[in-house]
Formats: sequence, structure tokens, C-alpha cells
Amino acid sequence: MLGPKFALFAPLAYLATRVVADTNVTVVDTDPAIVYSGQGTGDASICKVDANGNIQAGQAGCYNFPTQCTSSVAMSQNLDGKAGASFTFQGSGIYINSGLNDISPIYTVTLDGQATDVDGVRPSLGFTCGMLFGKSGLDPTAQHTISLTVKGPSPNRNMTTDPNGKILVFSLINFIRTTADPGSSSSNSTTVTSGSNGSNTANTSAGATIPSSSSGATSADTSTLPTTSTSSNSSTNTAALTTSSATDFTTASILRSGVLVLGAWATLGTMSCYVF
Repeated sequence: MLGPKFALFAPLAYLATRVVADTNVTVVDTDPAIVYSGQGTGDASICKVDANGNIQAGQAGCYNFPTQCTSSVAMSQNLDGKAGASFTFQGSGIYINSGLNDISPIYTVTLDGQATDVDGVRPSLGFTCGMLFGKSGLDPTAQHTISLTVKGPSPNRNMTTDPNGKILVFSLINFIRTTADPGSSSSNSTTVTSGSNGSNTANTSAGATIPSSSSGATSADTSTLPTTSTSSNSSTNTAALTTSSATDFTTASILRSGVLVLGAWATLGTMSCYVF
């Protein structure tokens, strides 16, 4: 007959096995499984900066990520209003990381036909890396399709920079899908959306809390995320779901330091001025 100690610890051992079985797989923006739409949407150049955080000259067409929080990103100026990305996957969870700043738009995330509006605004002049959306508790045996499109300007954007809501830059750093063992249940479904106050703390720790949005987009919730992560090119990635607080990077340009650099930059101290 089994003793009481075994009866107590056996369920815990089973739960530990289930947690280890869940794995995050990072699907980078250049993965051919991602289908892009819209004029010019796709892998973009990230501005190189010097030791002082100043953008180096001769990088027309780059996007500024002051903290260099990612080495690869898909972007679009969304000039035709059709910028988007879609991805079909099998797994129990899905997450979206994007480049976000203080004039990022409201995004629409559609997962298996269900649409959710998410505010992309962050209190950062340059782009920072952040988790835009997450959904757990999906049927791990089914095929799922997720898409990301731009809905329109955020009411929480920096009105000084974009008073008319004309800057609707699209960004996708990666999708992250969670693969689970066949016995995983899909009954406990949780949706996570990012807030607009910049305190997004989603990372590889369990129980990451995402603050609610004040924009009228879907409110945030809490989610327990698997801790094991591998990238789609088979290299280990132990920080699949990360956010970074971007260093302030002031600019006199109406386009701001975080948006597409179309020409040369003149640097004066900590200020970068756009040169037409």
C-alpha cells in the first residue's frame, strides 16, 4: 500500500513533468512561414548606434531601437494601409513581440477568426521591444491561424508628434508558439494584451503580469508562461518573451528617432536632428 507521502508528492511530480513538457519556439520575422501583406512590409534595417547612443551616419532607411533589444524586425510605414502579417501554427499558446514607441498604432490581432484590438503605445521615443499579445490554453492538436494588422491611431499616442494620427508604422519582431504534450488541456484559456503605460513586464518567468490598457482596447490579464524556449532555427533562446525600457532619445524631427530614417542625421549632444 502506498504511504501518505507518496500520495502527496506523486501529483506534484506529474505537474512538474507537464510544465517541463511545454516549450516556447521563437519564429523570427524572416521565417518563411510568416506571410506579409502591404507595400514594403518585411525585414527592415535597425539603426546602428555608437557607444553614446547616437545613430551612426549613412544608414538611410533604418529604424531606431536605442537599446538594441532585437537584431531582427519586420517593419512597414504602412503607406497603403495594408501592412500585416499572418502565421499558421500548431500549439497550445501564441505570443507576439513588436517594436513599440509613443506613436505606435492600435493593432488588431485575429486568432482563429476572433479579433482583439491592442494598443501598441509605449512611453518611448525610440522603438522598444514589447509583448503585444498572448493567448494560452489553445488546443495543442489543432491548426491555428493568427494575423496582425494596423487598425488606426491610438488615442494614447504622443499628440505633439502625431496630432492627426497619420503615422501608423507596423512592426513585428517575432511570433512565439508554445508546444505542449498531447495530454495538455485547452480548457484554461487566457488572453494577454499589452498596456499603454510602458510597464509591460512579460518575460520568461511564470506568472508575468500585464497591466490593463487605458485606450479602450481589450484589457490585459495575467498569464503563466512556459519557461523553456527554443528558437525556430534550433538554437536555444531562454528569453523568448522579453520587454525592454528604451533609453530616451530626443530628436527635433517630426518623424522622431524611432521611425524610418530617410536621410542623413546631424548629432548635437544627445539630440538627433533629421536632415531633409
